[in-house]
Amino acid sequence: MLAIFDTCSLLMLLRYYTPFDDKQVLLEFFKQKFDNKEAVLLDAVYEECRFVGHGMVLSNLSFLQRHIVVKTDDLIPFAPKKWDSLLDNQLCIPLKKKLMTDVEYIAAKESYMTTGDAKMLLYARNLQHDDNDLFDKDIVIVTDESRTANDGKPFKKLPVCCDVLGIKSMQLVDYLKINGVRVDWIITE
Repeated sequence: MLAIFDTCSLLMLLRYYTPFDDKQVLLEFFKQKFDNKEAVLLDAVYEECRFVGHGMVLSNLSFLQRHIVVKTDDLIPFAPKKWDSLLDNQLCIPLKKKLMTDVEYIAAKESYMTTGDAKMLLYARNLQHDDNDLFDKDIVIVTDESRTANDGKPFKKLPVCCDVLGIKSMQLVDYLKINGVRVDWIITE
């Protein structure tokens, strides 16, 4: 399985899991996943990680800086017209779109396409449709983002977009469970 991590899940890992990881089981697990190329970090997500939480993701998960981050500058949709239609009709929030002028919506769409969320969706979708039989098609986006559109943005949240596009997504805790990672949550004083 190839796991594509978003900023939110990496931040959750640091805030809520690693403080209880005295034996550094989690850090070693993630280091191994990235070393084995079973986990990837896209350049757009890397950039988000530089600024979110005062850069705590990159400073605390230093192994991420040593890995070749997947470049997405030239990433184009597998089927550009279909992708544009999906954005306009299924990934956007209709009421938000309706409240915008055409110019505002086009600007919002262009801005969205530079985000880590959009890049992860495109990357996963392109891999799913890649004809290369050597690649394992089991792809998952690991995100702890809520499913509720609570940020006022014109596009749906990442887990909902994954559902629409048929991309598997899961929260960090589920990713750890299916990989057999057990963290000792016993706090000693």
